[in-house]
Amino acid sequence: MSTTIKEDILDQSRSHLREWYQEQMPAAYVYHNFFFAEETVEAVQKVADKSEHEISDSDFELLSLAAWFQFTGMARKERDYYDESASIASDFLKERGFGQSGIKTVQSLIRSIRPDHEPANVMEKVYHDGIHLIAGRKSFFKKADLLRLEEEHLREEPYTEKEWSEHVIELLTNTHFYTAYARGKYGKRRLEHLSKQKQNNVKAERNTIKKLTGKDMGRGIDTLYRTGFRNHINLSRIADGKANMMISINTIVLSILLAVSGAGLSFIENFFYDSPGFALPVIILLLSSLTALVFAVFSAKPSVTTYKLNSNFDPNSTETNMLYFGNFLQLEKEDFVHYMDNLKVDQEQLYNDLSRDLYNLGLVLRKKYQLLTISYNVFVGGLVLSVLVFLAIYVLMA
Repeated sequence: MSTTIKEDILDQSRSHLREWYQEQMPAAYVYHNFFFAEETVEAVQKVADKSEHEISDSDFELLSLAAWFQFTGMARKERDYYDESASIASDFLKERGFGQSGIKTVQSLIRSIRPDHEPANVMEKVYHDGIHLIAGRKSFFKKADLLRLEEEHLREEPYTEKEWSEHVIELLTNTHFYTAYARGKYGKRRLEHLSKQKQNNVKAERNTIKKLTGKDMGRGIDTLYRTGFRNHINLSRIADGKANMMISINTIVLSILLAVSGAGLSFIENFFYDSPGFALPVIILLLSSLTALVFAVFSAKPSVTTYKLNSNFDPNSTETNMLYFGNFLQLEKEDFVHYMDNLKVDQEQLYNDLSRDLYNLGLVLRKKYQLLTISYNVFVGGLVLSVLVFLAIYVLMA
């Protein structure tokens, strides 16, 4: 196959598009530029030359023309640009008196690259392989970096490592070669690129999780959780100590009051008989001590909160914390082991569950301190009130 036939129209296309890309193509297209169009034309011509099918000179020309104009429609439309490219090619060729039949073929080839289109004939198969030949070339990953810059600029949002890795895997997976030459020469390397990218995807997922969970900050996040749990445990221990102190004090007060009141001692009986008003401060102290004792006991009481599981239970749900024994003991042992296995590989879920566990511990601690505060306030208030009442009665009687 001679690549020098009818160089005139191909040279005109090349010269025209060199200026056209500089004037019409937005600067954001750092990948789909004139140099990429030039490489694409060379790739299509190479596949046509090496194809097991005989490609005529006229068909070779049409394949080359279509390749030159394949990506020009992106200047007008970012996605689904194929009709725009076909229109630009048609306008150019009509101005130069190109045959209507050839123009239709060029437009058909350009539109045949749509993702949902399956190559229907030899021309489309050759053209498809030439357009996608980059997937099997050594320079694929270097070109992919330019494509990433271009797409990030167009979408006005950067890709995470995981998102981009999955995008590249999708591109390689959906690329298939239809000619024997492309399959034999570039098919194996495409699969190697796919395998390498899948390995990169694992690393990218780890890097993305590190950014989401803060693991890229070293051991800072681990220290944050460790300190948070330690503080909760220390505060809980302090609250239990204060509750025990209140229980001891009020138990002693109640024991003395009940023992003295129920002992039947003659001087106590005579005292209350002669001065019944003094029974009021004793009753106030008795009731306040009893109330303070009850709240202190409730504060020290172990709090076991449970989440009622149903048939549609999702271990990843934000409504429950499966690291807490009150919840995970409702699971079967095998289900809990499976849940823990998932945490080993899914660090984002692991840190989310730790956050929920820390939050739930805070809720328990808040309730404990609220009850303890009520116990202290009742005890102090009852003690002060009983003394004031006693003094008031004493002054009045004096």
